[in-house]
Amino acid sequence: MARVVVDVMLKPEILDPAGQAVATALPRLGVTDVTSVRIGKRIEIEFAGEPDLAQAQRIAGELLANPVIEDFAIHVETASRPDSTAGPVDAVAAADPVEPDAPAAVAPQPLAEGTPLVPADGGQ
Repeated sequence: MARVVVDVMLKPEILDPAGQAVATALPRLGVTDVTSVRIGKRIEIEFAGEPDLAQAQRIAGELLANPVIEDFAIHVETASRPDSTAGPVDAVAAADPVEPDAPAAVAPQPLAEGTPLVPADGGQ
């Protein structure tokens, strides 16, 4: 299976209010050296066989991007991704935050059947 990635971004001359909102919020996090933020989309297309870049170009140009206000770039993703059967919590819980490639010292244990889930605030 081959994966083609399409990155869609607003053209530089188009106002990006979401990017501006993030840039405005950064000083509240103590980040003061960022001068601009632009927000875009990443779309992954998986082909059954070899990636068809011409087909991906057509999909991006006619369906994924608005050519009037957006630019897009296409590339074939060659790096393998983590096992897709693990959910996001499983992937995080089983990793060491300092050394993500090292297995965690203690693997998380599943909850016993029937264990009630209570919000951190006690449901108040």
